[in-house]
Amino acid sequence: MEQLSWMISFIPDTVLNLIYWVIILAGITGVAAGWLARWVPFYGNYARFLKPLGVLLIILGVYLKGGLDTEMAWRQRVADLEDQVKKSEERAGQINEKIVVQYKDRVKVIKDTQIVVQEKIKEVEKLVDAKCEVAPEAVTILNDAAKKPERVQK
Repeated sequence: MEQLSWMISFIPDTVLNLIYWVIILAGITGVAAGWLARWVPFYGNYARFLKPLGVLLIILGVYLKGGLDTEMAWRQRVADLEDQVKKSEERAGQINEKIVVQYKDRVKVIKDTQIVVQEKIKEVEKLVDAKCEVAPEAVTILNDAAKKPERVQK
């Protein structure tokens, strides 16, 4: 049965839909013909075969049509989810670009702060005396360097 459904997938959906409707209409015609056949003398012998055959065709046609409609609903759902995934990937790309820009700005602020602190340390190193006592200005500079740098606002 797997091989049959695989081969049926090559038939266009509109053709399958048409075939299933023809099967349903043939079943309805068979039931109607079996009901009318009892009044036609030469045709009445076939009436007992037409009604069950018509009912079987109606059941088969409705079953196949239901399967096709279910398949189409799943295909539509898959297409909708693929669209959502595509939109999410685009949004993720835009957000990633924004994050990269913010990260670069943050790194730049840290580097700038580091350069400023190094320059201040060079200025204050002259204040350190021979006893290896650290001047209060050096402690202030080191404490300022340990603080979290301010973010750049855009």
